[in-house]
Amino acid sequence: MNELRIGIVGSRRRNSYWDKRSVFDLVGKLLEEFPAKKIVVVSGGCPVGADRFARLAYDNFSLTHHGRIAYAEHPVQKWDGMTPWEYTQEAYRRNRGIAEDTAVGYALVHDDRTGGTENTVSNYHDLGKTCYLVSGNGHLYLDGEHIPDAPGNSQVEAPHDRWGDWLPT
Repeated sequence: MNELRIGIVGSRRRNSYWDKRSVFDLVGKLLEEFPAKKIVVVSGGCPVGADRFARLAYDNFSLTHHGRIAYAEHPVQKWDGMTPWEYTQEAYRRNRGIAEDTAVGYALVHDDRTGGTENTVSNYHDLGKTCYLVSGNGHLYLDGEHIPDAPGNSQVEAPHDRWGDWLPT
C-alpha cells in the first residue's frame, strides 16, 4: 500500500474546538479521498494545539481504519542545561524535518503569523512543497495568499473551499 505523508502543524494558540474539528475533518477527508493509500499523519508532538489534534485524529481514525492510518512524530530533542537559543535551534531542525518528511503540509497559523509554525511553512516553501494555511474559520489558503478572514480584514470567499481543490495529487 502506498503512503501519503501529510504534515499537520500549528500555533499553540490555535487550540479551540473548531481547530480540532478542522484537523479531524482533514484527516477524515484524506482517508475518504485516498482509499488505496495509507495516510501517515506527521506532526511535532506538542501537547497543545494542532500537534495534539493530529495525534487525537490518528487515535480516533485508527479504530475504524486499522492499517490505513499511521502517526509519526518529530519531537524537539531536549537536554539538561539547554539554553533558550539551543531549544529554538532544535525546534527549527524539527520543523525542517517535518517538511522534508511529508508530501504536503497543513498549518493552523495564528492571525499574527509569527512563531515556529511560520518557520515550518517557510521550510515547505523552500523545499518547493505545498503548504496550506488553515485560517481561524477553516478556510484554506496557499502560502503567500492574503488571508481575508483574519481580524481587521473584510470577509471574502476563500480561494480554496474546505473540500475543494486542496487535496494533494
